[in-house]
Amino acid sequence: MRARRGGLGLALLLAWGCGAEPAGDELSPRDARYRVALRSADPGPLELRFEPREGWHIEPDATAHLALEAPEGFALPRAEQSGEEALEHSEEALAFGVRLERLASGPEQQVTVRGAVKFGVCRDDASTCEIVRRDLEFEAPAG
Repeated sequence: MRARRGGLGLALLLAWGCGAEPAGDELSPRDARYRVALRSADPGPLELRFEPREGWHIEPDATAHLALEAPEGFALPRAEQSGEEALEHSEEALAFGVRLERLASGPEQQVTVRGAVKFGVCRDDASTCEIVRRDLEFEAPAG
């Protein structure tokens, strides 16, 4: 597998409503190899999901890792997760559960979560495999 470092950070910005996010929402910036979505489920954690585009698949044998930093006043019980701890780590998707916990009472608000992700993607014809490394930044609801 060839390692490849991503030059752009992955900024995930999403306006939140109530209930689950539509399956088709894709966060930016877009990548030719995979789609990124941040979905809410009520109840339950947010789901940070990476799905391969046509002609690509997630490489489940490659090391996957998510590391997030909680914003001030919040905790992330599972701030670091491996592929084994992911909600899904298959050729079809890599999905991590993200749950924010407020440390003190306060109004419902949007907070910025930052971190990084690492995972493998391969072309379906096996001609190319790459390690994706991306910085993350996304807005998440905090009640």
